[in-house]
Amino acid sequence: MSSEWQIYIVSCSDGSFYTGIAKDVLRRIDEHNQDDLKAARYTRARRPVRLIYKELVATRSEAAKREHEIKKMSRKEKEVLVKKAPHEQGFFD
Repeated sequence: MSSEWQIYIVSCSDGSFYTGIAKDVLRRIDEHNQDDLKAARYTRARRPVRLIYKELVATRSEAAKREHEIKKMSRKEKEVLVKKAPHEQGFFD
């Protein structure tokens, strides 16, 4: 497993966005979609979720700060962030 932290954005089934941090984003997405004990309360009622963005940082502190910055963004600003991301970081279809 990577020692890097990742900030991620998922698109929920209702069209809303959820932002979080994790060391293993794919495992975390599985938890959001399948595990009621580990899924965020917000995403439990909005399944399935789909990964649309991720960003790597070196430490948990950096990840938490960046997550906070993203959560303060408007929906439009988040859409621009996702659209401008390098292909490997942007929408994951």
